[in-house]
Amino acid sequence: MGELTNRKTNKNKNKKDYNKGKNRTKEVDTLRSSEKMNKGQSTIEKELQIIEKKKQTKESYFCYLLAINFILLTIFVIIFVCLLQTSYVNPPSQTTEEKFKHLEDSLPIVDDSIKELYNEKNGHYNYGRYLSPLESKVAFPTVGSLGKLIKQKEWHYVSISTNNKESEDYFLAFAILDIQYVSGMFAYIVEKETGEKWETSSTIIFPKLFKVFGLDQSRISNSSINGCSSFRSYYSSNEFVDMCFNKETKSWVGRMNLQMYNQKQDSTKQLRGLIKFRQNQDLILLFPLEENDERVSYVHKSAALQLYESTLRFDDLFIETDEATVAIDWTKAIAKRRTEWFWASCSGHTTLVDNKNDESKIIGINLSQNIYDNVIGVSQENGIWFDDKIYIIDHVVNFIAPENERMLLDQWKIKSNPGQEYKTSDTLTYQFYVYSLNLNFTPIGSREEHIHAGILISDFVQPYGVYSGTIELIDTNDKDNIIEIIIDGQFGVVEKHLSLW
Repeated sequence: MGELTNRKTNKNKNKKDYNKGKNRTKEVDTLRSSEKMNKGQSTIEKELQIIEKKKQTKESYFCYLLAINFILLTIFVIIFVCLLQTSYVNPPSQTTEEKFKHLEDSLPIVDDSIKELYNEKNGHYNYGRYLSPLESKVAFPTVGSLGKLIKQKEWHYVSISTNNKESEDYFLAFAILDIQYVSGMFAYIVEKETGEKWETSSTIIFPKLFKVFGLDQSRISNSSINGCSSFRSYYSSNEFVDMCFNKETKSWVGRMNLQMYNQKQDSTKQLRGLIKFRQNQDLILLFPLEENDERVSYVHKSAALQLYESTLRFDDLFIETDEATVAIDWTKAIAKRRTEWFWASCSGHTTLVDNKNDESKIIGINLSQNIYDNVIGVSQENGIWFDDKIYIIDHVVNFIAPENERMLLDQWKIKSNPGQEYKTSDTLTYQFYVYSLNLNFTPIGSREEHIHAGILISDFVQPYGVYSGTIELIDTNDKDNIIEIIIDGQFGVVEKHLSLW
């Protein structure tokens, strides 16, 4: 009996020990599980801390960047105030004779590409008009770094005009610009039938500072056919426009994704897609803005180019571009403090007066006044693109613009001086010239910018609308055969611009 009792006691004791061991195992497992959870939580907390630190670092970085911008802006304003008492603020307007007295005759026309801007042997630039652009980087060795920082201005402008008869017809223009202490971008698209305009623009102050911190928000290509011009919005990385040159296909490739705003409708639409157009006939100008070599401008103009590929969409609408034409303006200059000009640009389809088959041909127009003239007022960048040739305008072309308050209400007139010869110099041996030109421009809207900030002024009006009139072309090898072209309803722009920069 006692033996049985002892057995039961031992059994109960063993059972208790077993349960204790089981409980201890559970406690250990629970403890291990808790430790794992704590470790997991600790890892998550560490990751959250890292993310928070990165966020704080980014916020601190941008605060630091904004603080530097504010300091530099303050210094800039102080310099402006100091200069307010000098004639630098508003240099007097000059007559054509005063402004261009250093250029008595027209620049030579070279039927070749420009090989180099500066001739180190004679210490001068190779001023002239060329038919192919510079491939290497456009640089001005006579100007130091500080001079470039203050005086260098550059931009890349592209316009596209569709020719759709059965679907929506559009005109699109965009530009990337850099005046060193400010860079920017603007773009607008116009529905030709209604005149409705959607637009966007963006500005970056002290863009070079952003580049120091690795933010390349804005840049202009090394030359018109070397590299990329691009702009990224400071506020949204999804907003951008690029224009790059592909050397293999000899074409420009553009990409964009821009939110466009219509002020009348208070609505937005997205403009996005890709465009491609090939290089064709080019007009290159290397021009002396002053008598010495300290102020010089390199200009690449081309018109009557054709899109060969496009995926452009305006919201959900695919833009038909089968017969779309393109114009470009790539400019880099050590600009004068006071710069002003008139400009006209158009690319489209037209017909000849004696064209019995009513065959449509592509025409391009580039005209200016008061910016690249010689002493008698002949602009050195004026040309007409027609039938795969550039016809040089080597006589005075006058812009007769309405007064400011009537600029969008009245017609502009652009015409040759009556009775003037089609070329002004016997030394010019180029074959194709414009004999006469008589154009009217009817505006239907505009893109404008009016900035008056102390010693900085930008008064910019770019009306868009339609051209009408006639242009007469001549081949000097066949002077009796004058080609007369009718301009009737071609869409384009004119521009009046004054800058103190």
